[in-house]
Amino acid sequence: MNSFGRELELVFGQAGRRWKSAAADALQISRPTLYRYLNVDEDVLALTVPKEIRDRITDLAKGLRQLPSARELATSYSKGLTQIQELIDRDGFVSAPYPPDLLRALSIAAAFNVRNSDSHYPDNLADLLDRASQPFHEWFVDLSWDEAGDFTTACLIRNGVISAECLLLAATPTDFEERLGYELLINRCRALSNGQALYTAWRRLLIETPVIESFSHALRANPVFMQHIDVVAELDQFFLERVPRPSGPEAAIAVCPMTSTRAIEFEGEWISESRDPDIQAALRAGQPRYIPWTPETRQVKRIFRQFWVLPGFYELDLYCRARDAGWECELWPKFDTVDLLLRKGSVVYALDIKDHLHSTLLAQRFAGFRGYEREARCYIVIPDYLTRIDRRYRTRFNAVRRAQGSRPIELATVSEFLELIGEMP
Repeated sequence: MNSFGRELELVFGQAGRRWKSAAADALQISRPTLYRYLNVDEDVLALTVPKEIRDRITDLAKGLRQLPSARELATSYSKGLTQIQELIDRDGFVSAPYPPDLLRALSIAAAFNVRNSDSHYPDNLADLLDRASQPFHEWFVDLSWDEAGDFTTACLIRNGVISAECLLLAATPTDFEERLGYELLINRCRALSNGQALYTAWRRLLIETPVIESFSHALRANPVFMQHIDVVAELDQFFLERVPRPSGPEAAIAVCPMTSTRAIEFEGEWISESRDPDIQAALRAGQPRYIPWTPETRQVKRIFRQFWVLPGFYELDLYCRARDAGWECELWPKFDTVDLLLRKGSVVYALDIKDHLHSTLLAQRFAGFRGYEREARCYIVIPDYLTRIDRRYRTRFNAVRRAQGSRPIELATVSEFLELIGEMP
């Protein structure tokens, strides 16, 4: 194939086996004419292919190469849906205009659909909401960017709200609000003589009361908050948001009795924000707990509920159960170098509790125990449900760690670790 053909294949390759038809249509020439151009010798190419055709393919190449990648489309969908969810959380409805990332996603989708006749990405909000509740592999044409298969079965919307996978895809190093929140909290606390106490108290407040009926009461109830009112006011602005008045005469907020996060009634059933089947089953078997709404009521923002509150449920549960079993326990020592440090005599455990649905992502991203290997037995501890929904979770985790040459890490479920330290019979 001559250089003209290689250029066409490069530009229209995403059309698959139909790239020649796509090229002929774009150049507005017949298939026989295209084949003649493709088969001509290189030395007479400039004489055979008209200049306007060569200019046309140059223009097409510039425009088409500027089209974002399929991963960028997935990321833009996720960002747009996350922003829509934030609007609903804050105001109770979606107002015009749509968030910028959603508009970008719909524009990218339309461009992909024009470029490839086999592409049918949703290019309006109604279609996106319909598709987003389906696994990626059922509607996303190009999943080549997901080499490890971490998002193949992911749904961007689950039980009527955005999923943890949606938040994960929406997160980027430059605008990941969770990282900004972590840095804000760390920086403010490190400047204080009792900063570790404030750090721990704030994390526990978010985890234990993700819906706060009275923020002023929460402040008065904790002496460390009262010592640093200005810092806590700044944290309030970043981590919390006011809750719109719920519908109904009683104006009460339904929360999950186990995690205390919002409970959602979806298709006649109560749904927890947690994806833990045991927590979901407990909520369905009983009833949500209700918190009276007041104009002062706040809730933890969704991204912090997903990445701090829900994993923190297991951190505090393990903390309390280990302490009851006679272990000396420290939460988030040295500003969260690890999640939990346990001591009993000469035995020391350093734990990171992770609620990662995808074992390969956990294996790739876990940075280590920051020097605790020298003084403690180090474990990653995961909720039990993860190994029930993926029986090969541990195998995949270890395989990825070996493949990338990383140090082996002990992985245990919560129940396995509690049995190890003697809390369970």
